[in-house]
Amino acid sequence: MTDGERPMPLSELPGYMRHARENGQGDESPVVEMGRIVDDGPRRVWFRPLALAAACLLLAGGVYAASSTEEITIVSGAGIREVSEIVSGEGGRVISVRKEGDGAYRVRVMNFGGLKSLVERLRENKDVKRVGQP
Repeated sequence: MTDGERPMPLSELPGYMRHARENGQGDESPVVEMGRIVDDGPRRVWFRPLALAAACLLLAGGVYAASSTEEITIVSGAGIREVSEIVSGEGGRVISVRKEGDGAYRVRVMNFGGLKSLVERLRENKDVKRVGQP
């Protein structure tokens, strides 16, 4: 292989381009050997396992939170906002309140402390007439 047939090293490309601008390009088209790009930066081998662990914890927390929701039925003379405040005041986290046709409210609650204790506290509340689970 002669010098004219070999690829030009990438280090010689700026000199060739300067020469071609000043004198014009001849009949030949250069072929440049590009080589490889090497990343000399530090490897982050800790990032992937850490990201995977964080994703697993987030997923587990979401599954736990979704499985911790329960629905209770409350009969009260109060409105939707007041029922939500009553349940929140007794320690439940209200997700949704829906009024049924018979005047009862279906309340979806996230309660990590146990639903029985929340229902017992709601039964002791004077603003609530009846509490139950559907």
